[in-house]
Order: sequence, then structure tokens, then C-alpha cells
Amino acid sequence: GLGQMLSSYTFRTMLMGTAAVGAASGALGSFLYLHKQSLVSDIIGHAATLGVAGSFIVATAVLSVDGRSMLAIGSIIASTCAVLLANWIARHSRVGMDAAMTICLALFYGSGMVLLRIIVHSSLPNRGGISHYMFGNASTLTSADLATIGGFGTAALLVVLLAWKELKVFTFDPTLCRTMGFSPSVLSPLLLGTATVAVVIGIKAVGLILMIAFAIMPA
Repeated sequence: GLGQMLSSYTFRTMLMGTAAVGAASGALGSFLYLHKQSLVSDIIGHAATLGVAGSFIVATAVLSVDGRSMLAIGSIIASTCAVLLANWIARHSRVGMDAAMTICLALFYGSGMVLLRIIVHSSLPNRGGISHYMFGNASTLTSADLATIGGFGTAALLVVLLAWKELKVFTFDPTLCRTMGFSPSVLSPLLLGTATVAVVIGIKAVGLILMIAFAIMPA
């Protein structure tokens, strides 16, 4: 029964991990949907490939530490850069937002796949299974993974709660937002950065493709 399942460590970690991922990504994904930027979750997920590979190489080859400990941080940095770059391109060129996001998706994902291939054929320690990280496996979540998901997920939700009024006005009436003194140039990066964190934390649990659904389906 349910009690027997809950007594299993693997089942408990899967349940708590995926529930936390769903709560954080669903809350931020709704804002992305309302801003007509659903593709952003796709960019975040695929750009994380570059973050995973890049952070593993830097941590292992340069810092001489376990590369697996840096994967989440590297994913967040790479995904945030990809989203901000897409918005910068759309604002400062004739390229539309959809095209800008597609460019960044191809650039970061392609670069990440190249680095993953280099890792697989290298002699770096602890490289086994790095490529499988991107496809997710909730049954492999550990207590450390739960702490990471819980910490970053809570931080993302706190940002939404603290800036709820500003984000709400920015989402539904940008003109009123400016009139009230709220800066869209601040709120937009804040929203995208927070959404990036909420999406990236779930990649190890459910993988790239399903993570996109986690972010968009609740909306």
C-alpha cells in the first residue's frame, strides 16, 4: 500500500524531489506562458548542456575537485546567459524574439554536445554517466540532490512572493508598470533568471524534455 511505498527511501526521494521541481517550475512557467515566452523553458533546458559539460571540465581539470558537485551551478549560469543573450539580441537587432531564442538554443546546445563528446573521449576522472545526466532519472536522486532542489526552489518561490505585485503588474499591464515606477529592465531579467533556476534544478530528476512540460503544462 501507500505506507509501504513511503517507507522506501527511493520512493520518498523521488516523490519529494519531483513535487518540489513541479511546484517551482510550474509557478515560474506560468509567467513565461503569459509573457508568450514558452520557448524560454526549452532554451533553459538545452543550454544547461553547455553548463553541465563546461562546469565538469573546469571543476575537474582546473580546480581539481569532483566535477559532479558543480553541475547544478554550471547549468544555472549557462542557462541564464542563454536567456539574457536571447533577450539582448531581440532588443538590439531586427531579429524577432522567437528567432533570437532559436539562435541561442542552437549555439548553447551545440557547444554543450561538443564538450560532452570531448569529456567522453577524455581521461578525466568521474566522467562516466555525465551524458546521461541530461536525460534525468528520478530514482537516482540523493539527499544532497533534494537539498539542492529544495534550496534553489525555495529561493525561486520566495522571489516570486516578494515581488508578486511588481511581477503581476509587469505581466498584465507593462504600461501601468512603468507608470507605477517599476522598471521592466529590472523585472524582466529577474523573472527570467528566477525561471532559469526553477527549470534547471529539475533536469537531473526528469530530464530536458519532460522539464519543459513541467514548466509549461501548469499554465
